[in-house]
Amino acid sequence: MISERRKQEELTTRFGRILDNSSNEIYVFDASTLHFVQVNSGARKNLGYSMDELTHLTPLELKPEHTLETFEKLIEPLRSGKKSMIVFETVHKRKDGMLYPVEVKLQLMHEETPPVFIAIIQDATMRKQAEEKLDQYRNHLEELVEERTRELKRSQEQLLHSEKLSALGKLTGSIAHEFNNPLQGLRNIIDILSSSAPSEQEVKLAELGKKECDRMAKMIVSLRSFYKPSSGEISAVSINQCIEDTIILATKFLQQKNIEISKQYSDNLPKVEAAEDQIKQILLNLIGNASEAISEDGGQIILTTEAQDSCVIMKVQDTGSGISVEDKKKIFEPFFTTKGGKGTGLGLSISYGIIQDHGGDIEVESELGEGTTFTVSLPLKRV
Repeated sequence: MISERRKQEELTTRFGRILDNSSNEIYVFDASTLHFVQVNSGARKNLGYSMDELTHLTPLELKPEHTLETFEKLIEPLRSGKKSMIVFETVHKRKDGMLYPVEVKLQLMHEETPPVFIAIIQDATMRKQAEEKLDQYRNHLEELVEERTRELKRSQEQLLHSEKLSALGKLTGSIAHEFNNPLQGLRNIIDILSSSAPSEQEVKLAELGKKECDRMAKMIVSLRSFYKPSSGEISAVSINQCIEDTIILATKFLQQKNIEISKQYSDNLPKVEAAEDQIKQILLNLIGNASEAISEDGGQIILTTEAQDSCVIMKVQDTGSGISVEDKKKIFEPFFTTKGGKGTGLGLSISYGIIQDHGGDIEVESELGEGTTFTVSLPLKRV
């Protein structure tokens, strides 16, 4: 019996040493006063307190998130016997004031005299750091997925648009000639009839017919340009000089609308392999659109160039009326126009086709009432 009792005492002592040296923090505190009765060495070492100091403290001094009221509410299920254990997360405050996250498993030992709470606490710092890193990776992955999705969607839209342009180009190339001949014949007939028109009203109608024929003829020219904008002769082109030449062509119109041109050219801009007249056509379209978006009270067009990696970037920014979200989706579509009967809706489509043919890209940023910026990217070496 004595031997058995001694063995049990040794086991208890050994068990106590194991608990005392555990890396988990183990606390025993009085169920009535909440003062600590025993705290293992792992907890004392982590907190920086001695056992003597801890006997004058309660869990409330270690848990700045809790007041006596909130802590009692937390442990009420243990006092009432509704639960045998509660698990919760909080933060502990070391003697030096540093906070660290912990996971707490708390039990109430009713059979002890007096009853005591036993808390087994695990430092959650590393787990929290791992969770934060995992969240960062997850957020970064989500951003990458969203970015790649946008790129894929944009590439798909560009591919579909390129296919539309290609199909339309082939169509216009085959029918432009067939349209032009009868149209010129119709205009000649109207011209002949107008010379012998019996009334002034019929003369006006004939003039209107000739104007409509001329308008259709211009559209056919645009269609031909859309299919084959120029001879396509490639040379080393100075984008800054192209802009200067285009400004000269648009000077009168810009002055009439009281539009100021602001130039922000890169001084050492490399030349690009391009068809010069096609680049000027793009610029004329973009500057023309910018000027038409600006009210009669005047405004500003900002022309910017810069080198970026193996590309030259040119931007045409205006202080005009801006473009709606719905219209932005369609502005590069053939025949789409916001100018009523004033435009053919081919300018930006032609520009888009030219830029794609040069291996470049064009983007638009705009908000209603906030102006518009077209950004054209052209590779130094034509693809």
